[in-house]
Amino acid sequence: MDAVLLDNGAWRVKAGLGGDASQLEPGLTAPNCCGKLKGHLGALAADEIDEVVRTQQLYFQRPADRGYVTDWGLEFDVWARVLGAPGLNASNLEQRTLYLTEAPLAPAPLQEYGLEMVFEEFCFGGVCKAPAAAFAARRHCADAKASAANPAAAACASACVVVDSGFSFTHALPFHNGRCLREGVRRVDVGGKLLTNYLKELVSYRQYNMMDEFMLLNDVKEKTCYVARDFGAELRRTRAPPRGELERSYVLPDFQTRMKGFVLPPGCAAADENAQALKVENERFCVPEVLFHPADVGIAQGGLAEAVHAAVQACPLPLHAALYRNVVLTGGNARVP
Repeated sequence: MDAVLLDNGAWRVKAGLGGDASQLEPGLTAPNCCGKLKGHLGALAADEIDEVVRTQQLYFQRPADRGYVTDWGLEFDVWARVLGAPGLNASNLEQRTLYLTEAPLAPAPLQEYGLEMVFEEFCFGGVCKAPAAAFAARRHCADAKASAANPAAAACASACVVVDSGFSFTHALPFHNGRCLREGVRRVDVGGKLLTNYLKELVSYRQYNMMDEFMLLNDVKEKTCYVARDFGAELRRTRAPPRGELERSYVLPDFQTRMKGFVLPPGCAAADENAQALKVENERFCVPEVLFHPADVGIAQGGLAEAVHAAVQACPLPLHAALYRNVVLTGGNARVP
């Protein structure tokens, strides 16, 4: 039975078609939300959101709240756009199996609503749903065992901790032989949304008022931010001569000659003398640091390292060495370099 792959993230939905794994067709990615332009009655969904230039004029409605899909009516509109003619143009869904990702430990009623939409609204022939971390763990174990030099190394590869950092939160999930050890699952209430909002506040306080520019500041975050190996050393570099070594300038769109912003190469000036540039320096590594120290923004939780440690310690002792050895990163927020 042919497959439809649907990674239903809270920020973006990724979809593709395929028969066996060697014949997967190129897929698509689109915002997992609907929206309305101010002063317009028509609604936009999925890839139509990407076509809007002035995103500050959009009123967003997201089907996911705190990582869990709570509005299946909005989700239906997004899936219809992604699976229909504007997107994958998937036909004969009753003869296809849907491979669907969902948030870890989703409440049972929300899972039931999802199954109702899969079978009653879209009429799929079958469904295989699991957290994205489960698919990542199976792929890691299969690749590690295939490349293992001896049986001992193959046995060690059967256990791993998957760090799934997405739009709404970050999870550390231990796996053994493809099975999630639920007693070890740990959650940190920091995701890409919180980091972008934090960057918005920093920039709005220090430079321009950007509180209505979520999409723009998310682009700034993705193009300029990075995780510091030594936070204290990076902070000292911003204060020591030569000043500005870590500074980057993001040229803002003017919606006349430039519809999208871009980052200037270090030491270069914008070709347009009238261009407005957003300068970021310590914000580049201070914002991702919240993943490791949520208390910096008032969240009374341990960070990512503490979550991974707690997840491993909650598992049987013989698995600890293998779990610490195999830490797998997945999720859009894990793409921060």
